[in-house]
Amino acid sequence: MSDEKSLTEIMKEARKERKQRKRTSLENSIKKYKLQDRTKWINEGSVVIDDMYYYYCQSKKAKVKGRNEYYQMRGFSHFYDTFLGVDK
Repeated sequence: MSDEKSLTEIMKEARKERKQRKRTSLENSIKKYKLQDRTKWINEGSVVIDDMYYYYCQSKKAKVKGRNEYYQMRGFSHFYDTFLGVDK
């Protein structure tokens, strides 16, 4: 029984893997939309684009610099279409 992992250890590893998948997805989306030169990473799961738009990949929320409100996003593509799309 000592070789088996406890439930908390298994859940901890699952959370870590989930965070890594979200970060990898965000990195791939940034490459897809060619935003590498306009992007700064704040921490493990948050980016600033054009020094104005904040995107938090863990909670899928966005914020505009200078405003107090947060916007719920469906994903990075929704964020891109809303704030950085061609029509903007």
